[in-house]
Amino acid sequence: MAEDKALVVQGHREGDVVFVSGRRLNFVTGEGVDLLIERIRQMATLVPDLSTGKTRQEIASMSGKVSSSKVILEKIGKSLVDEEKKLIEDRLHRIEWINGSRAKIKTELDALRDEVRAPLTQWEKDQAAEKARIALEIKIEDDHTQALIDNEVFDQRLELTQREAAIKKQEEELAIQQKAQKIAQEMVIEVARKAPKPKSESAAMHGDFNPNPGGVSYPVDPPALDKDDQVLNDILHDLKAIGLSTFLAVGVIVALERGEIRHLTIDRGDEW
Repeated sequence: MAEDKALVVQGHREGDVVFVSGRRLNFVTGEGVDLLIERIRQMATLVPDLSTGKTRQEIASMSGKVSSSKVILEKIGKSLVDEEKKLIEDRLHRIEWINGSRAKIKTELDALRDEVRAPLTQWEKDQAAEKARIALEIKIEDDHTQALIDNEVFDQRLELTQREAAIKKQEEELAIQQKAQKIAQEMVIEVARKAPKPKSESAAMHGDFNPNPGGVSYPVDPPALDKDDQVLNDILHDLKAIGLSTFLAVGVIVALERGEIRHLTIDRGDEW
């Protein structure tokens, strides 16, 4: 046997402890390893005498015993490793079995949880959908209301703009009328200032009318001009249309007839 040629002899085993040549050896913790190596070293100590064949044989024999001791100890360690590997494999199998059970439990109970909660989940979805529908209706109504408000504001602004434009136009027309009246009044005053001596009222009634015949008073509405003189009547009508009173309008026409307004003459066409 190898142990007969080795410096150590394996004894019994107690758990992780192996008794080798009566010494405790623990491969896991390393207990006794250094002491055993040192013991083998002491037993293998020889005086290196190579002078005879016997001493040379003893050296070779001792070297073989050290190698055999190594083989014995390595086998012990390998058997321990094999046991641990077997334990590891068993543990790995156990882990796989445990994980399989875990997976089954998780899958089955997740499905059961969802099944139990399904009515509530559906109710929550219905509530969310209803809230979304109501929110959409409210938004549509709000948008419609806002559009109506915007349209009303636009119409009000447009109406206000139109009113302002109408008022401005009225003011401009009034200013034009006032200016025309002022010019006409100035014309009448100028005509009255340059007018010759007063004529009789009967003369004025027959067309030789003086708007301010030096102290002679006239009615509020002087008589119309010659009805056959359509040009003068058209001018009278247009002057009254821009706001002149009949009195002032007749005064302007008389001044035009007399040529007392510079740069202006009455156009009667080719018949005149």
